[in-house]
Amino acid sequence: MNAFTTKISSFCNAHKFLLIVLVLILNIVLLLIEQASFVRLFGKVEALNHRWTTYTELHQNHIQSRIHYSRLDATESEYKTLEYDYEYSKSKGREYIVLGTDKPVSVRHNRVYYLDEQCSLVFSGISKMTLQNFSFRCLY
Repeated sequence: MNAFTTKISSFCNAHKFLLIVLVLILNIVLLLIEQASFVRLFGKVEALNHRWTTYTELHQNHIQSRIHYSRLDATESEYKTLEYDYEYSKSKGREYIVLGTDKPVSVRHNRVYYLDEQCSLVFSGISKMTLQNFSFRCLY
């Protein structure tokens, strides 16, 4: 064991510059991967005589959500759209808070209940968990 440690030590001493360059390149590659990573979530719900679809994109601390909703008996072109841009602020367990300047709410409290590895129910706002304030989201 002592001879093995000596060989590793002498190899590191002989190739210090190469090892430093390799570690630096690895850090740059990991930083680029982190900068380019996105998480996209999609969900559709039909309840209370309405349907709504949510599309959420997460990138670093930025959360952007688009929501389309309409009545169940409405035509394809009769829908309303909401867009929210938030910055992630805090999380605790399965709850998180986001901040933004968008209307109607500039601070939003969300609770997440995971159904499996891909899908979850997300309840927004501080009110009770009801069909009016939830969305269904799955990774894709």
